[in-house]
Amino acid sequence: MTGHDLQEARRDAARIAARAEIRDVRLLESNAKLNRMPAGDHMAYKLEKDPQVEYSEGDGFFVVTSYYSLLIAEAENEPAHEPPRIEDGGENIVAKVEFKLAGLFELRMRDGDDTPQEGELTAYAWSMGNFALHPYAREYVSNITGRLGLPPLTINVLQLDYDPDKG
Repeated sequence: MTGHDLQEARRDAARIAARAEIRDVRLLESNAKLNRMPAGDHMAYKLEKDPQVEYSEGDGFFVVTSYYSLLIAEAENEPAHEPPRIEDGGENIVAKVEFKLAGLFELRMRDGDDTPQEGELTAYAWSMGNFALHPYAREYVSNITGRLGLPPLTINVLQLDYDPDKG
């Protein structure tokens, strides 16, 4: 999502965010592949995510499922001003980790509230759902990289584009 789309998503998701509480998070799938042992300890990464929402009208809950794809590459030296080019299949790729997390959210609509709309729930998945699942993804990445024998990788906190003129 672009910064502008993300701002619209947050506005669309606001009504759902006021009525949703996370109740459970589960790891649904995981696939980790170590391509080779790195020569050094300096790693760079590229993390992509794709959140989706599942909801049936009338349910008091919905599920946000996010698929994550993580490429870990060997960096030539400590954090550079220019991040290394990280592309699937590239020679510098040390490992690839793909996993899926699902968050169960209780939905407490009030009497007289309109039924949640698909667009609102999708917007929630891309904004607040992303925020809710990201700490679990961070912990999983740190854990799995250590289990692969790599230096534990700590991915950044989730950052959203912010334009002070737009809010």
